[in-house]
Formats: sequence, C-alpha cells, structure tokens
Amino acid sequence: MPFGRLISNLLGLFRRSATLVILGLDGAGKTTLLNYLRKGEPGSTIPTVGANYEKLRVRNLEFNVWDLGGQRSLRRIWAEYAEKADAIIFVIDSADRERFDEAKAELWNVISMMKRNIPLLVLANKADLEDAATVMEVIDYFDLTKLEGIPWQVVWTSALTGFGLFEAFAWLYEQLTGGEVIHPMRIEELVILDEQGNPLVSTSSSRSLTLSAFLSLTKNYTEDALRDIPQSIEMKDRKIVIAHKKGLLAAALIPKRSPESKVRALLMDVINSISKTKDYSRVKDILIDMMARYAE
Repeated sequence: MPFGRLISNLLGLFRRSATLVILGLDGAGKTTLLNYLRKGEPGSTIPTVGANYEKLRVRNLEFNVWDLGGQRSLRRIWAEYAEKADAIIFVIDSADRERFDEAKAELWNVISMMKRNIPLLVLANKADLEDAATVMEVIDYFDLTKLEGIPWQVVWTSALTGFGLFEAFAWLYEQLTGGEVIHPMRIEELVILDEQGNPLVSTSSSRSLTLSAFLSLTKNYTEDALRDIPQSIEMKDRKIVIAHKKGLLAAALIPKRSPESKVRALLMDVINSISKTKDYSRVKDILIDMMARYAE
C-alpha cells in the first residue's frame, strides 16, 4: 500500500508544504526509504549520484523530499540543502556498526548546519537485520542527549518493510504542525523469557489466553526455531509484538493501533540490557527504567 494512502486517514489537514532533506552515508537505505514512501515497496535502487526528488501528497499535506547521495565526494552539497530544509531526516544503517564513527561525525556536521528549532528525525534503519543496534544504543553512541536547541527523535525502521515509517512521519507532522497523530504506547501485558523458556518477568495473568498461549508455544524453543517466529501476531483488536536476541525472547500484548515499532524497539532495548548485564535479578528494574525512557 502506498505510504500516502496508509497515513491519509490519520494526518488530517496540513495547510502548507514542507521541504524534507534525507541525508546519511551511502548504503544506509535512503533511496530505498524514498521508494517505499512513494510506492509502498522498496523497489530496486542504485547509488544516488547527486539528488533524487519526490513530491509526496497526503490530503492537503505536501512533502517536497530531497534524497541526497551519501558518498564522501557528494557530501559537500549537503549544506546547500540543509540550510533550506523545514526538517531533516538522517538515516543510519543500524546494523553497520563499523561505520558508526563515520556516521556520527557526519550527523554532527549536519547538525552544525541546521537552523535552530528545525526538527531532526534520525532513522535507525535496517531494524529487520538481527545485529541491528537498538534505539537506545544509537542514542548513546551518537551522543544525541547532548543535542540542544533542536527537536529530535530516533525511530527504529526498516525501509524494506515499512516498519516504523508511520510513527516516524507522524512525529514530523506533529513537529511541523503542532497537531497530534501518534497513539500513545500502551502495553497491556508483557513477558520476557530466558534461554530455557522460563519467565524472567511477566505481567500476564492466568486468565489471559493470549500471552499464556504464546508462552506454551515457546516453552521449548530453540535458537533456530526463533527464526521462524513472526515479529507480530495480529488479532481482532490486539496484537502480540515479539522480539528476540541472544536466546532471550520478549512479547507484549498491545492494542492494534498502538505503535508497534516503538514497542518492539523497547523490547529489544530491554533484551539488549539484560544480555549485557547477565544479572537476571535486575530484569524488573531494567524494564521499569526503559519504559520510563520510552514514555518521555
């Protein structure tokens, strides 16, 4: 489904156009992202030489989108576009940790070009890859908490599947219009399993047929079997969001219209923190801390 049709019923009216500039290193997925926004599918891409331009319209909302090449020789033109932007999107390949230092240097170079109060949306792209850095890892590594005078947000995305793109552009809409379209993150039930399938923490009641059934299915899971587990299970008015890494498995029951990408990003950050500390006695504290950070 084209991106415009996906969000048209939620974004409402927008009385002016906005110029968006998409930046990031070569190979981060910028053109794939633009293809998905335009056609609802990633399509085939080649390295961008210069700039791609697309005009995206959603009701009375018009996005003038510039996708600039990310090769080192082309980055000199970024400043010209960044100075005229109403908002900037910086795309990071969250699975390519070897280039994080380079991406961080270029991101902060872009920040130095930006006018104050211009929104900065950082897309931690390629979330579909197993080794992708989590949202909190990106925030910490790229020192984004030090950023002042510019509204910013990091969203976990996949330009191949469209995962997280609605939440990302809804945030931009809010920043540019003052409107509100994002449904608050709401988790009805949550469970985290260790490597043997034992619950480390669970809010699921014995009366719940959803997560209890999921628990019974995954009690004797193996690492190989996890690869076949879907990222989400849709029901009539709810869905189960699933995340796994390094043998740990987390699942959350949420309302169907709650932002799935934000919930899965939370689960991955919790799993990542648990796997680093290996202190299972602190699972509840880690969960509470992460939920507080995501609620901000």
